[in-house]
Amino acid sequence: MTTFDRYLTLFFLKIFAICFLSFAGLYIVIHLFSNFDEIMSLGKREGGQIRFMQIFYGPRLLDLFDRMGPILALVAAIFAFSMMQRRREMSAIEAAGIPKSRMVLPLVISCLVLIVLGTVSRELWLPKFRKELSLTPQTWLDEDGQNSAFQKDHLNGLLIRIRKAENEEHEYKNITVQIPIYLSDRVSRIVASRGDFIEATEHHPAGLLLEGIAEPVQAWKLDSLGSRDQPVVYFAKGHPWLVGNQVFISTNLTREELAYGLQITDYSSLSEMIASLQRPTQWFSRTNRIAVHSRIVRPILDIALILVAFPIVVRFTEDNLLVAAVNCVAAICVFQVSVMAFQTLGALSLVRAASLAAWLPVICFVPLCAVTWKMLDR
Repeated sequence: MTTFDRYLTLFFLKIFAICFLSFAGLYIVIHLFSNFDEIMSLGKREGGQIRFMQIFYGPRLLDLFDRMGPILALVAAIFAFSMMQRRREMSAIEAAGIPKSRMVLPLVISCLVLIVLGTVSRELWLPKFRKELSLTPQTWLDEDGQNSAFQKDHLNGLLIRIRKAENEEHEYKNITVQIPIYLSDRVSRIVASRGDFIEATEHHPAGLLLEGIAEPVQAWKLDSLGSRDQPVVYFAKGHPWLVGNQVFISTNLTREELAYGLQITDYSSLSEMIASLQRPTQWFSRTNRIAVHSRIVRPILDIALILVAFPIVVRFTEDNLLVAAVNCVAAICVFQVSVMAFQTLGALSLVRAASLAAWLPVICFVPLCAVTWKMLDR
């Protein structure tokens, strides 16, 4: 690495740090003042406001880096090159006969390193903070459960809502289970004050053991729902391992899905997303399947964004930072809109294969990288 390469790389990293810290600071300020009362209240319970803000905003800054990293890297690379052009620092290097494609190589490599870090963060680090990322200040404790929603087990048709969860102990509270009519026309729902998630045994599959049954009344007198060989809802009648008014619900939803909802899968790793597709618990739409393939191609598209947009902006920008900013925004918008358009066509079944809808942007933009890269030296 030459002295110029080190100089340009450090200049790029400074601009990237300024951009990222500016976005992060703006996000924290807006979010903090929008939820000021809740965060102050939670801070008192979590050992201080600073401690809670570290727990709450730390994973979100990691998520912000994952989402905005490639775009901010492109912005930083363009502004670094444009600033050096504006200050005539590139003139002497160009006079020596060094092509622009060689001059910008440190910027491109730095962008690729940031993309790799974002990929590692997305697959290894973010999944560790799924719980924190899936909660808001209003649902952090969720004492009233006003933000809860039904989770559907597509294997047996049950709709399960847990209005408060203490996931560390696998204990759930204020549980409502809606029973589909094809399972029973006598019992429409089960309401319990608490429940525990228990693993499969010789007596039953994995599921929820419910206690404090408010509905139906005298549940121990009812027959189990479902087939005789594999019931879905177990009542105490005929199942001596259930005590008193206990009810057992067979479900293939995981502990985390029961506690925090399906939005927690947004922060799953690629291997976990693929494993979810193989489980019969959920029905995955074309959009979900496109999302899995989009996760696979995302690093490729991030690299393509850099290699397509950067040469185009640099080629048609001299030393005017305003023109560079406008061209940069236009290039990012065109690229992102194109990717979303292909995914939308796949979701609407206008592109038959879900995998093709995710891979079409790669097919279109990757060959374009070779063309745009040659533009630098013209």
